[in-house]
Amino acid sequence: MTVWEVIKYPGVAIVLYIYGHITLLGLAYTAVVPVFWFTQPNLGGFGFSPLEISLFLGAAGISQAIWLLVAFPPLQRKFSTGGVLRACTIVWPISFLTLPLCSILLRRDLNLAFWIIAPITTVVGAGVSMGFSEFIPCISCPYSL
Repeated sequence: MTVWEVIKYPGVAIVLYIYGHITLLGLAYTAVVPVFWFTQPNLGGFGFSPLEISLFLGAAGISQAIWLLVAFPPLQRKFSTGGVLRACTIVWPISFLTLPLCSILLRRDLNLAFWIIAPITTVVGAGVSMGFSEFIPCISCPYSL
C-alpha cells in the first residue's frame, strides 16, 4: 500500500487532520503563551515578571493534572473520545482569544477584571490538554470521532 492509499482509506485523513490541529494548538500554547505573558501590555501582552510567569505556568500544570486525572475519565465515559476531542478543539481557540482581551483590560487599567479572567482562562485553557491524551484512543479507533 502506498502512503497516498493509506491517507485515502476511510477515517485516516480526518485523524491526520485532528492530529495536526492538536499538535499546532499544543505548540501555540507551550511556545506562544509564555511569550505573550512576558510582552508588555502596550505591545499586546501582560507584562508579567518571571515570577508571575512561573506562577501561571505552575497553575497551568496543576490544572492539567487535575483535568486529566479527575475530569477526563467521567467526561470520556459520558461524551466519548470524539465528543471530548471536539470540545477541546472548540474551547482551545476561544481560550487563546481571551489573551488579547486581557491585554486590553490591562491597558485600560481594569486590573480587577484582568485578575478574574486571566487565571480562569489559564486553568480552563490548560484543561484542554485532554486533547493530547485523547488522541491515542482516537488513532486506535478513528470511527469513534
